[in-house]
Amino acid sequence: MTAPGSPSVTDRTPPLPRHEADAVAPAIVVEIHGLRYWYPEVATPVLDGIDLTVRQGEMLVVIGSSGGGKSTLMLALNGIVPKQLGGRVGGQVRVAGLDPLEHELHEMAAKVGLVFQDPDSQLASIFVRDEVAFGLQNLLVARPTIEERMTEALRFVGLSDALERDVFSLSGGEKQRVAIASVLAMEPELIVLDEPTANLDPNGARDVARLVAKLRDRGRTLILVEHQINDLAVLADRLVVLDAGQVRFDGPPREVLRAHGRAIRDELGLWIPQASEFALEVEARVGPLRIFPRAAAELPSGLQAKAPDPPARVTAAEEAPPILVRAEHVAYRYGGSVDALTDVSCTVRAGEVVALLGQNGSGKSTLASLLVGLRRPGGGSLTVCGHDARSAGIAVLAREVSYVFQYPEHQFVAETVGADVAYGLERRGTLPGEIAERVGAMLRRFELADLRERHPFKLSMGQKRRLSVADMLVTEPRLLILDEPTAGQDRRNTVALIGLLDELRARTGLAIIVITHDMALVGDWCERAIVLEAGRSIFEGATAALFGALDAGTVASGALHVPDTWAIARRLWPERGERVPLLDPVGLASSVTAVGR
Repeated sequence: MTAPGSPSVTDRTPPLPRHEADAVAPAIVVEIHGLRYWYPEVATPVLDGIDLTVRQGEMLVVIGSSGGGKSTLMLALNGIVPKQLGGRVGGQVRVAGLDPLEHELHEMAAKVGLVFQDPDSQLASIFVRDEVAFGLQNLLVARPTIEERMTEALRFVGLSDALERDVFSLSGGEKQRVAIASVLAMEPELIVLDEPTANLDPNGARDVARLVAKLRDRGRTLILVEHQINDLAVLADRLVVLDAGQVRFDGPPREVLRAHGRAIRDELGLWIPQASEFALEVEARVGPLRIFPRAAAELPSGLQAKAPDPPARVTAAEEAPPILVRAEHVAYRYGGSVDALTDVSCTVRAGEVVALLGQNGSGKSTLASLLVGLRRPGGGSLTVCGHDARSAGIAVLAREVSYVFQYPEHQFVAETVGADVAYGLERRGTLPGEIAERVGAMLRRFELADLRERHPFKLSMGQKRRLSVADMLVTEPRLLILDEPTAGQDRRNTVALIGLLDELRARTGLAIIVITHDMALVGDWCERAIVLEAGRSIFEGATAALFGALDAGTVASGALHVPDTWAIARRLWPERGERVPLLDPVGLASSVTAVGR
């Protein structure tokens, strides 16, 4: 049945840049007309008139607000929406000539390969061999064909030597590549990747990006859903922007970002590449600049800029804030035999925002667990908010330190969103009136008020992330640890989160430790950085000094890279070295005075 709906708004008919020379246009793989979808017991449709066509060999990157229907649209392509999730649907969807409503899920799985953002959520076997073969076995494919496809898929993703490995021994990036290999072995006509790099360190993310480029070059039809598109926009044929359940913009990324970048950033609250932000601001001042969406390598030689003053330094006469965390040669072993931390020394002061960096497995989460009392140091000295972490334990430290886990579901304890936010206050004996006031304010600030009675597990990933932070902030801790706070978050919600945290910092002296792989966030927000590698602290200092050290090679870590704004600043002011101040794209562009034509 086709339900009436508003037509989508597109700024142009999308071209097919990789097929312009073809005498005949490539076949249509995806046709969507007027797609509308309502989740069970929800009055407002999350998809409200989607019109979209995808041709064979195209690569689309899809962006939109957290909870705005991106993942729902992807699930509609193989019938999981509405067959598994319920709700009401209208409009028409055809993928590879099939209507997902008229065919079983296993039939659609042979046409549409889905890769989700958390690789652990879709692994079904213990060994890599069995994982890649799993889908083919369920389709009763002959054993010789299974072996042939499995071997070729693992070779394609660069894991030929991992055939007999235990999937639990793989890194996050390797797991994601196994998930992609499992899809490739099915030989689907469409591959859909839903935020495939959201939970990966930069090494894993780069591996997946390279694999996506390889798939694109082989002519595979691809749809990628992402929030951060710095590395993907340059690969895509089309950038599709969703807004209010409809397609707002659709076209080549360079053209969409040039024509609509401000609206995407300011009106829709979404991330655009830092280079695009910089270029938009420069164009508003001095004229055209072609660096959409890449950065320093495309800067014209005629670009001139006045270097801003370096950030003010704290004078010796000023009293430094109190130290909340002091770690000296901290060590910890899992099970008494596996070294997780061997020699970590660092400090964190009240009111600071400190980035805790390093590749997956470097010891970041272990150190965070010591700070909140989930584990106790096995060696060295660790003082947290005036307490000795070796003896204080979680009952004491958890009243001073709040820890927002990387995976939000791990900390939900109640049946509704409102009850989950109230839980920590109730455990502390807070009066009911104050609980109601603080919970209401927190829900409004994180745009969760309308979801107060929803079960936490029924939220989108972005909504879950916001709820997990609200749960911890409502108790107003002295030290807040955020594990990958921007994963799955759009720009508007990230800015709102930072605004709230900065407000708390100014009012209460809250210190924040940010465990992240988002180097743009590090550059924009974090004053200092601590880098761990193989359980040791290898750097502690100002963020600008870290970026300078990465540029110079004096800090070598494959898990770290400098953000685009730093690369642009170094091209503009090469003589300033590490003294280049950290700038957001708007602040950086404000220094530009001329551009060569």
